[in-house]
Formats: sequence, structure tokens, C-alpha cells
Amino acid sequence: MTETSFKAHLGQAQDIYWSGNISRENLDRWLENSLDAQILQMYSYKTASATEGVAALSAIFLDLADEKKEACMSFGRAMGIVFQIIDDVLNFSDSPEWRKVQGEDLKAGKPTYTIIRAIGMLDGTESERLREILCTPALREDEAVLAEGIALVRKSGAVERCTEEAVGMIEEAWKQFSGHITPSPAKLMLRAVCANLIQMAYEV
Repeated sequence: MTETSFKAHLGQAQDIYWSGNISRENLDRWLENSLDAQILQMYSYKTASATEGVAALSAIFLDLADEKKEACMSFGRAMGIVFQIIDDVLNFSDSPEWRKVQGEDLKAGKPTYTIIRAIGMLDGTESERLREILCTPALREDEAVLAEGIALVRKSGAVERCTEEAVGMIEEAWKQFSGHITPSPAKLMLRAVCANLIQMAYEV
């Protein structure tokens, strides 16, 4: 429980640091150091520490062998990361079913996985424009410019690419996990949760 709490706070602190210190100089420096991979690591702490921690506690209560315990924890970690990626993707959804404000992460100057992937997938001029919007509070507050930024993210193909990555990640994690855990009603329910996550990913 202590380790889970520590990871969650560390991940949240990293997320706040990036958002609070976003600037062109800092963003360019972060991008040179594989920012997208660092964001996934942050997600594994901030979001996935909860699902991984629950998996670890369950394994302890059930006195599972180390191999099964690790399989449960790995799946819990993947589940949390995938949930966060899908949440990032849905932030750019224009579906009436999605009740959050579209583009709120971009408006907040938050370098999410989807936004950073979009910056990397756009061509030079459009990538520069998205960086400028992300790093400039006055531009992000302008609704027309914000709409331009949202359009750039969607045009980049990052929404679809991140969706594919998330679906592939949860399917691979399930394959590894399922081989260690015998069939049961609880396992069936967990599979249904995974299916729901995948369905959410395609509601953009």
C-alpha cells in the first residue's frame, strides 16, 4: 500500500510539473528525451499504480505463486495505462456521448500522450503550430485557436494511432495474464471490463 501510494504521488507530481512548466524551450528539450515514453511511464505511476496495487493485494490474499502474482500485477499495470491513453484520446472526441469538454487537456497546456504523438506525426509547419498553441496560454484561451489545435491533433492521425496502441496493449496484456489464471466468473467479468475499455476507445 505504501509503494502504491508513493508511485501515485510521484506520477501526479510529474504530471503537474510538465503542465506547470510548459514552454517552447522546455517542450523542445523534453521532446529530445523521448517525452512520449516518459509520459507512459508517468501513467504507469499516476493511474496504473491503483490497478496494479489492487492486483498485488489480491495476489497476496490468494497466496499466489510469484509467477502468477507478477502476471496479475503486469495486467493491472497495463490496464491502468490503457485507461489513461483512452481518456486522452476521448478528450478529442466530438461524440455527444462524451460528456467532458473537448480539448480541455490542450486548453490546460497539458502534454498528454495523444498530443505529443500528434506533434511527432504532423509535418514541420503544422507540428510547430501545435507546439506554439500548447505552450502559449493566450492562444489556448482563444476558442478559435483552440479549435485549430484540436483539428491539428485529429488531422495528425494520433487519435487513431493511440487507439490502436491502447487496444493492442490491453489485448496483449490479457493474453499474457489469461495463461496464468484459470477460468472463473471473476475472470469473465474482468474480460468484460476489458471489452468495455476497447469499446470506449472507438467512441471518438
